[in-house]
Amino acid sequence: MPVQDEIHNEFDVFVSYSSMEKAIADAVVAAHEQAGIRCWYAPRDIAPGADWADSITKAIRECSLMVLVFSETANRSQRVIDEINFAIDQGKTILPFRIEPHNPSGALSLHLSSRHWLDAYEPNWQAHLDRLVESVRANLDSSDGSIRISGGAASAVVSKEQKKTPRKMAFYLVTGLVLFAVLGLAGWQFLRGKPEAEPTQITAVETDPATTMETDTAGDDPLETTPTPDFSAVLDASLIAVDDITTLDPHLADGAALEITKSLFLGLTRFNPETAEVEPAAAASWSVSPDGMIYTFTLHPDIPWVQHALGDDTVQVVDGEGNALFVSAADFEYAFKRICTPGVENFYMQILTNVVGCRDILEYPDPENIPQEMLDAFGVEAVSDTELIIRLIEPSASFLTKTTNPTLVAVPYWAIDKYGDAWTNPGFMPSSGPFVIDEWVSGEQVRLLRNQLLPDALQGEGNIGTVEMTLVSSGEESYQLWLDGMIDYSELPFDLLEGHLESFPDKTQVYNTQAVFYALFNHDNPAFRDLYLRQAFSAALDRNIFLNEVINFGGTPMIHLAPPGVFGAPPVDQIGVGYDPEFAQKKLELAGYPGCEGIPPIKFYAFSGIANAYSEEIARFWEDSLGCPEGTIDFQGSLIEIMEAGENWDDWDMIITGWGSDFPDQENWVGTLLSCEIDNSLGTHRECSEIDNLIEQARIETTPSDRRELYWEIEEAFFGEDGSHPIAPLYTPNQYFAVRDWVTLVQPTTFEGFDIARSRLDMEAKSGEVGE
Repeated sequence: MPVQDEIHNEFDVFVSYSSMEKAIADAVVAAHEQAGIRCWYAPRDIAPGADWADSITKAIRECSLMVLVFSETANRSQRVIDEINFAIDQGKTILPFRIEPHNPSGALSLHLSSRHWLDAYEPNWQAHLDRLVESVRANLDSSDGSIRISGGAASAVVSKEQKKTPRKMAFYLVTGLVLFAVLGLAGWQFLRGKPEAEPTQITAVETDPATTMETDTAGDDPLETTPTPDFSAVLDASLIAVDDITTLDPHLADGAALEITKSLFLGLTRFNPETAEVEPAAAASWSVSPDGMIYTFTLHPDIPWVQHALGDDTVQVVDGEGNALFVSAADFEYAFKRICTPGVENFYMQILTNVVGCRDILEYPDPENIPQEMLDAFGVEAVSDTELIIRLIEPSASFLTKTTNPTLVAVPYWAIDKYGDAWTNPGFMPSSGPFVIDEWVSGEQVRLLRNQLLPDALQGEGNIGTVEMTLVSSGEESYQLWLDGMIDYSELPFDLLEGHLESFPDKTQVYNTQAVFYALFNHDNPAFRDLYLRQAFSAALDRNIFLNEVINFGGTPMIHLAPPGVFGAPPVDQIGVGYDPEFAQKKLELAGYPGCEGIPPIKFYAFSGIANAYSEEIARFWEDSLGCPEGTIDFQGSLIEIMEAGENWDDWDMIITGWGSDFPDQENWVGTLLSCEIDNSLGTHRECSEIDNLIEQARIETTPSDRRELYWEIEEAFFGEDGSHPIAPLYTPNQYFAVRDWVTLVQPTTFEGFDIARSRLDMEAKSGEVGE
């Protein structure tokens, strides 16, 4: 670009690096140029068509100083070695910026071992970048040729102890955020180790909510001062619990229990389904390393662990020495390690297997005797009370979205260690979320109260202070309570939906469930190995008629994969072919089956009982649209039943199945469901193509707008007119609720129920109607 040539005709610094460290070099250059120090580095500053070697040697001759991004890969890079040799020959000052605890060897040891170094493999990254820029500036201003390192003594060698240390910092924050350094809870432990000083008992002290919420520590990130919220609203609700709730442990909870625990505990982040963006929760801020492999979270310093005796006051938990306990990075470190430990049956533990060491721990053959060194290598580290570092095996731009999962919350390790399973007993359990349990009648009633010791900025925008929750065994029972005026909202069973909409059209709220049903084509069988046949089947189904006349099921037609609310999902009607019988007939002819003549029988299964109920009719829809004789699509029945009976189903051609979000991000959809690299138990078995390069690019792209554009491009490549159509999306089911006029419920993310802390009630309207 002309602008680039104008900027870099003159420069001060040549940046040498291994191509494996491109992201680091980008960050180094950006930091210098933001400080007004112009840089030259390849390939950005090599003109199109120019000779690389000539361009590099010319740039080294003209530079005032060379910055070497030194790593193990740079040590082995012949290009880096050549650049260093030439720079020394030209008498250039070389400033090594070491991003790994690795000493130069081979050719580079001759030239670099005696030089001063600037080490950048310990927290924090922004400080190292700042120090490098200051050092470069000092050397540019110097005329005596000596190397100047700003901000402290220079290092010359890596100690033996450093060599033993696992790689702790290669790539930290590029944008630069000031990290908190708050003194708080000092003791912390791994799952298989105890802190030197731990609470000997859980005691409590009454705390003035106003004092707690206004407390600030100089130099830390104070929570924003907000008006004291009004939590006078009382929500009457139901909770469908087919079986009695057996645990309130957030790492073990599911179903009804999860609906309760997600109001009792805080995770690092939360997901806003309206904006499809990740928002702060226990973490006030975060940063991502340039390569997307290291996430650094800075926690709010004043989130109290609280305890609420049933029917009594909410008090802050203190340790045996009377020190108030706050949610700390150690609580999150313990929680993530606990989830990655065999025996903790967290359904969503698979979303953490990209964390360094998690998969090794989960797959260790002797879970009762996991080696301590394996636990110590786990990639989650509490650097201080408020700073948590998470290291990944592979880059993942979606990891932030994963941290919104309501089971990935901090737990009080000190309580679990001392009291075991009893730590979750209502009236005793330490919690940290916007609500506490005030009443617990097993199988009948639960009352939640606002935790007014939680700082206002973390309370949510809602005004609900009390939740009276009646436990019921079915959706029908819940809806009857709503009809009787006993509760403010109720889930609507689908068999009652039509009648409700006729009687109460203005008292209904609907949200998408972030699930999609689709037809899966077997790419290993000859029929659907043909692209044109897949395209024909995808375009031959009228999804609106299918939804409204066949299954009579509340839902939204889908012509691409990811449903609304998922990050990177296009609007439902903007990408995809949809129903186009003329297009389908044309593709059928290109497949060699004009008018469906000669098409082989298609063996068709339904994965679940729900799909089994309508699969026979969907087969007839396909046959009619494609002009195929009846029986061409041979429906075989429920795949689950066939598998349980031990019958063979290896020759399947097509299956109706579904997928739901484990986390609301396109990486969990096109990146997990359709990537050629993913081993799916049913198996799309499609060949890898250029689309997979886009999927990989989107997986590591850290700029949200660019990542969103990539996912739209991927959806078009799969489901547009010329798309590969590995599957045929059908519909996303909707969830319907009967809701009173005075209730404004905030949609959840990937889980049922609502975000109560952000929902609102008009109590004046409620009191008026109930009074009448």
